[in-house]
Amino acid sequence: MASGPGSAAAGPGLTGARAYDAPIRTAADLERLRVPRWHHDAAETGRRLNADAEALGDALPVRLSAVPPIFPAIARNATDLIGLDGLLLNMAAEPAFVHRLMAYLRDWWAMARELSESLS
Repeated sequence: MASGPGSAAAGPGLTGARAYDAPIRTAADLERLRVPRWHHDAAETGRRLNADAEALGDALPVRLSAVPPIFPAIARNATDLIGLDGLLLNMAAEPAFVHRLMAYLRDWWAMARELSESLS
């Protein structure tokens, strides 16, 4: 790798994208990632909704809503993990690393979409 997947280490005096301390710094870090698994517990969700509604009374209506556990723009998720510098530099310096990262994010998004569809 040219200067590592998370090439720009955060430090004093750095600003903007260069100040971001990316959690993925090496290919070995990427290998440790696992696609998370979620499940929906309808009974627990109902219990929590009722508790919130009781606590808030008429002050605020409580409604069930959900957002995807991963942002739908995959490049945004990549920059969250390796930083903007890391993504841009490694597209040229280590394309295989970027492909593995994108495959991980693709699998994560597919799992989230399948869960969302199963609950609709």
